[in-house]
Amino acid sequence: MLSHIFPPHAHVGGRRAYFFAKYLSKMNYNVIIITSNQIPKKQWEWDVDMSKFEIYRTNYKQLRFWQNLCSTLSNAKIPFISRNFTRLGRLLFAQDYNYTIDISSAINKLSNVDLIIATGGPWYIFEEAAKLKEKLGCRLVLDYRDVWNALNKEVGIDSLNNFGSSFYGKLIEKKYLNKEKKCLGNADYVIAVSSAIKQNISSISSRTPIEVVYNGFDEEEIKNRNVNQSDKFIIFYGGQLRVEQNVKKICQALDIIKIKSILTYNNIEFQFLGSLISHQEAIKDLLNYGEKIRVTDFIQKDQFLELYQTANILLQLSYQDKKGIMSSKLLQYIGVRTPILLVSNTEDCMEKIVRETNSGFICKTPQEIADTIIKCYSYWQKGERIPFHPNHDEIEKYSFENQTKNLISFIENDI
Repeated sequence: MLSHIFPPHAHVGGRRAYFFAKYLSKMNYNVIIITSNQIPKKQWEWDVDMSKFEIYRTNYKQLRFWQNLCSTLSNAKIPFISRNFTRLGRLLFAQDYNYTIDISSAINKLSNVDLIIATGGPWYIFEEAAKLKEKLGCRLVLDYRDVWNALNKEVGIDSLNNFGSSFYGKLIEKKYLNKEKKCLGNADYVIAVSSAIKQNISSISSRTPIEVVYNGFDEEEIKNRNVNQSDKFIIFYGGQLRVEQNVKKICQALDIIKIKSILTYNNIEFQFLGSLISHQEAIKDLLNYGEKIRVTDFIQKDQFLELYQTANILLQLSYQDKKGIMSSKLLQYIGVRTPILLVSNTEDCMEKIVRETNSGFICKTPQEIADTIIKCYSYWQKGERIPFHPNHDEIEKYSFENQTKNLISFIENDI
């Protein structure tokens, strides 16, 4: 398995790879991981059991002079310089050239490999996986956690998939699209985290079998934990926020609650943990509400797990004018069986899963959000359980264990 990030780094990019590795090893597959040797900062550490699989941690490829120059100046404080050297690097060099891991040292240690699973992005991982497949003569699965090239613009997030309408932007877009077509041509199987991403991939290349394998939750993360009830009614959001999630609806709902039920307003707290690293445009409106809103940078994984399991409501916001963006946090949430408040900015995959699992409330307007919070708070204030009836059979389908079984079911006849 190739993954740019892997534990003990807690970045979401390593989460899916880790749980695939965990449950594949439990199914008696011999799992080998190739990843970067990136050492996480303290708040990014994730202490998990990795004793069941072999891990090769590799260095980054050394940059040549012109690569190093473009990489350095792409981070310049002067926007004109930063913008143009970012474009130049993307045009001249391989994608993600400035942080590509060197798998050559690991290749020589591998033998008798039946299957490679490469999880992206970053997307250079797919190109490295193709080299590994050629060397080892085995089958290759490309795992799409996001969209690489968004032929359907509704699928891509602008900050990740929009290279602009300039001449250079179009050249970069064409270059990356050709790379993706080539990678898909080298793959034996493709998996994606949503149906919309699957459809986007099919529009690029329809020759390779594609299946949806969702992210999920892990039962072992959420059992046997001591939970403490706060004296505040906690509404919890975990991870980054993006402009497309339209957080203004939360602000407008808070304004309504303050007028309609000052008691509720005084006793609720929104926690946006891990959101300080978001684009400031996405969170700036939240910062006007003082102690009603707690916004933090990333916190340690154990602390994060405890806090989201003690919340009264788990908050998620779908993406405005976008399709197929399936938050991995939503699938963590449903495993906790705490009511989810999904702020709906579209009608798409997150709404579908909340409905099918009956995991909470879907609100489209600030008024609906406010009314739902006031109602849930009233039950909590009286010491009563918030009434909702999760469909446990449907929820279990989204465990990482069952999603890993779906992966194997997809490819088992050819292994």
